[in-house]
Amino acid sequence: MMSRAIGEHIYHAAGEHARLRNAVMGAKSSEEWYGDLAWLYGGTGLES
Repeated sequence: MMSRAIGEHIYHAAGEHARLRNAVMGAKSSEEWYGDLAWLYGGTGLES
């Protein structure tokens, strides 16, 4: 269910929906994106 929502709202958005997605994603700096995705690409997740 979540993968369908991600596909519809992130990867396959079109028109106004794509414009809004781009504006939301473009509002973050590179540093903010790195911080938001650190859980995915860094560490083991076991640190406290």
